Amino acid sequence: MRELRNLAAHDPIGCISLAVPRSARQLSSMAHPILAEILRLPPAERIQLIEDAWESLAQNPEHVPVPDWHRELLDDRLADPTEVATRTWDEVQATARRSIQ
Repeated sequence: MRELRNLAAHDPIGCISLAVPRSARQLSSMAHPILAEILRLPPAERIQLIEDAWESLAQNPEHVPVPDWHRELLDDRLADPTEVATRTWDEVQATARRSIQ
């Protein structure tokens, strides 16, 4: 848990906070005025909203901020000769497609 909190401190766009239990987060409707309204939506609508928001980010990836610690982690992994891909992207996609059929 401490590791997640430490990572969250370096996560200005809030991705890691999703992995921290609600009791460990300081989430308030004042900080996120629209959050209370979103949480009143049925789960299926919230999921669709998240998918739509994610898709809007994917349309302009150059505008999505990448924290320095993400870049550092990627650089470390790319520099590590023992870090190798175990499956191709095509294999990952095929597995995902089979799992939803």
